[in-house]
Amino acid sequence: NILSIMFGFNKELKEKEIANLLVNFIAILFELEIIYKKYLENLNKVNELKTFLVNNIAHEMLTPITIATNLLKISLDEKDIERKDYLIERAYRSIIRLKNIVEKVVKFVEFFRGRDVFDFELINLNDIILIALKEYETIINERNIKVRLKLNKISDMFGNFSMLKLAIRELIDNAIKFNRLGGEILIETKEEEDNIIVKIADTGIGIDKDRMEKVFDLLTHLEKYETKKFPGIGIGLILVKTIVEYHNGKISIKSRENYGTEVSLTFPKKLKYEIGEE
Repeated sequence: NILSIMFGFNKELKEKEIANLLVNFIAILFELEIIYKKYLENLNKVNELKTFLVNNIAHEMLTPITIATNLLKISLDEKDIERKDYLIERAYRSIIRLKNIVEKVVKFVEFFRGRDVFDFELINLNDIILIALKEYETIINERNIKVRLKLNKISDMFGNFSMLKLAIRELIDNAIKFNRLGGEILIETKEEEDNIIVKIADTGIGIDKDRMEKVFDLLTHLEKYETKKFPGIGIGLILVKTIVEYHNGKISIKSRENYGTEVSLTFPKKLKYEIGEE
């Protein structure tokens, strides 16, 4: 009677058929248990990622604020003009670093909330590279890094200027941050058939094979979390990938540990949609 109520069984069903139905029902219960356990595991991972992101962002934002505050405080009592200017310039760089972190977080949140509010215009990637590179002149000189530019003539493309500048800036930042003192950075642009190619290569620490498989995973750094040798909030490459794909492009990475990394961005000359198109 219970089986009849639960499954709408006909009383004339044979015992073998009922047994098969019970076996299938139990198998489904086991599958549901496995699915539920995986759901809990994923939920725990999401919570861990959220905690890591919040803590990491708080730390990375606090660092430039502390540096800038201390430098400005020292500069107030500094009598030597050159020394005072130097301290103020260092404080300014820390504030710019904070601005970049905030901008990166805002863009990250906008993307992953699915906010499609970015305007496209006719831009040239060579111009964006030169503008982004200028922001790093001081640190490039301090680290004695040689930058080689091979900016060939390329077509204009439709894109969002601030988004593409953020992506290029992030790759230049990585090429500096993970490079060695006195290292080199090569930035090249060219056209291949219907595509525009941007390559940014460095002679830095490279990425080992195990980590290469995870470079586009959310919150995966190019260095181990526990060592925290390099500053960063852990969303850089996933943000670059998202921006590139937003422009119907592709990103690829070649790397060899202790020899360096090359990142290639490929954009179509003409997007599937243009300004004014719905």
